[in-house]
Amino acid sequence: MKNKNGDLTVQEASERLGVTPRSIINYINAKEIEAVKVGKSWFIRRASLDSFSIRFGIGRSVSSSPSTKEKVETNFPNDSENAEKEESSGKSFSVKNLRLFAKAKDILGALEFDQSEANANLKERLEDLKLSAIELLGAGYYSFEPKNKKNLYNESRQKVGAILALSYFNLTDCEASLKLVREIEDDLLPAYSALIKRMDRRNEKHKSI
Repeated sequence: MKNKNGDLTVQEASERLGVTPRSIINYINAKEIEAVKVGKSWFIRRASLDSFSIRFGIGRSVSSSPSTKEKVETNFPNDSENAEKEESSGKSFSVKNLRLFAKAKDILGALEFDQSEANANLKERLEDLKLSAIELLGAGYYSFEPKNKKNLYNESRQKVGAILALSYFNLTDCEASLKLVREIEDDLLPAYSALIKRMDRRNEKHKSI
């Protein structure tokens, strides 16, 4: 049911775009679609939804345009796990297919500070930074706007840089900890840089067309 302004419900918007209601909520939270919240319900601006549909080639009126999934996967051909297999199988794209996400999850998930009372605040700060870094990676992956996507990845990289600094500050002689710190510096951070630079080159190429 529409509200008195003729705005659309989340369910109606999802049917128009051919995506799940959860995806519509994600687009609203990412400010890709304009909406107002009344009580517990969101109402989407019709003009904003139409603009979004045209811009990204999804929805009934633009069914001949490339799908959202194809656009997102094409953005990162060098950083997508089995993109072609996923496309052919009809599975929806997932942040788990971003190699950088998998790398960050493995390395940051294993990094821990010791349990001493003196390190309680540092340990809490480390966990906050780890969660923020992972959250920003996901937000960037599911964002459609190239500039916003790049900024979110860069924010995630900054969180990882802060984690590295804290790790050096709290560095122990534990070989496992030393190995993880080296992986952050020599593997994870360069992976961020490579992805962001690829985005810069691709965006510049599109601007010149």
